[in-house]
Amino acid sequence: MTKQQTFNLTARLSGKISSENPVYDFTPKEIKTEKKKFTEDELETLRSMGWLGDDFETFLVVLSFLEECGIMDDADDRYIAEIFRNARKFGVGEFYNDPYIKQVKVSDVQIGKFLLTIANYEKGELFLYDAPDFSEEIIVPKIGFFTGKVTFPTFYEGTMPWMSVCPSEINSMREQMEAAHGKVLVLGCGLGYFQFMVSEKANVESVTIVEISETIAKIFKENILPYFPHKEKVKVVVCDAVKYMESVKNGDYDFVFADIWEGIVDGAEHYKKIKPHEKRLPRTEFTSWIEEQIKYYLEFEQG
Repeated sequence: MTKQQTFNLTARLSGKISSENPVYDFTPKEIKTEKKKFTEDELETLRSMGWLGDDFETFLVVLSFLEECGIMDDADDRYIAEIFRNARKFGVGEFYNDPYIKQVKVSDVQIGKFLLTIANYEKGELFLYDAPDFSEEIIVPKIGFFTGKVTFPTFYEGTMPWMSVCPSEINSMREQMEAAHGKVLVLGCGLGYFQFMVSEKANVESVTIVEISETIAKIFKENILPYFPHKEKVKVVVCDAVKYMESVKNGDYDFVFADIWEGIVDGAEHYKKIKPHEKRLPRTEFTSWIEEQIKYYLEFEQG
């Protein structure tokens, strides 16, 4: 399979997970029964193919999904093996030990079309725990599920979930959170996960958030920011992020994290508007949400 073919299959699988929220909730007895359907030789073959790791439940959940999607006839063994290799089973306790999840307690707040509330994943419900790695020759969806039901803060815009503090949100910003330092500028507010985590760092002096929506800024300042242990570091500016960048001078900030898009396609347009400021502000380190994926998309669009 070519890289583009794996990308197309991944888009298909990711779309099914995002739109249908499939659930594969097997009891311990069912898992044991399903495993007995395989001989030891068959299990060893699955291991040698890279399909079966140390956890049979993960294999069973992912296999059930792939078979339901009819993907087994469309993909080669390497692609399937990479899906299994990247699949993850998450413990409930591990998720609830996240500092933001432990500290920030939200209740329903609605202003206009925006609703701050609680969402959940059921036990065995599939989700994408991180963005695909576009630098690899085989691009696969990173499929995860929890061992039990979990709840987490989320923003709705109308009837559509707009942003959630779930594994995909957390993992897709991990490198940028680790790199943040000094005076940090964050373009986009959301639920403030990135801002919470970097404000906890001793090497971060301040966090300035630029948010275009007065409503989002209000909800954040009144219902989320008060839970920040270091809220004194955080400042919120209501402004268009692209316009705000035009006023930034060299040395104003040490680190910029841009997160004003919902996905790759709309992100590409915003990314191109932010990118030129890197040369203008050489003393500032620039990073962006899903930057690797946006770069791949732009390269593909340019032929």
